[in-house]
Amino acid sequence: LLVTAFLFLRNLGRAQVTDPGFEVNHALIVQMGFVQGRADADQAGLLRRAANEVRTIPGVVDASFSNAVPLSVHSGSSNGMSARIGRNAEAEHVEFNRAYVGPSYFSTMGIRLLAGREFRDSDAPGTPKVAIISEEFSRRYFRGADPVGQHVRFTEADDYEIVGVVANSKFRTLGEGPRGVL
Repeated sequence: LLVTAFLFLRNLGRAQVTDPGFEVNHALIVQMGFVQGRADADQAGLLRRAANEVRTIPGVVDASFSNAVPLSVHSGSSNGMSARIGRNAEAEHVEFNRAYVGPSYFSTMGIRLLAGREFRDSDAPGTPKVAIISEEFSRRYFRGADPVGQHVRFTEADDYEIVGVVANSKFRTLGEGPRGVL
């Protein structure tokens, strides 16, 4: 019992000084529920309107939305699949975490933009698909090449242009190493 208590306290102390890579103070997370499997343009529009309304509240600096809350049960999905990365690339197995986020998500969360741009309101359903990747995804799969403007193709219909690269942040646990995020 004493060993367990010691380990718990030691890990709690480490958690207090570990940088998760995003803002943990002065942040409020609100969860909205939708019928599972029925994501459509109406829901995306509702989320955009909700974020815009929240921005009008006095004292609110910024607002955005995501289907994944970092370091929670709802921290996005982990994927491993075949993809073509870059121009004229051969298919390779790609491991990454995936989250769908709205415009200004990274600035709202305090995650540094390293290259390119954030998502915009114009990056909406019905327009060409764009993605922002983590620094680790860029390092692992673009191997030093500039990823902005490159494509990640899972299928012909599932083709994303990389428009930005953000700093690594914790996704599932404080103890995890850098992970590729798309």
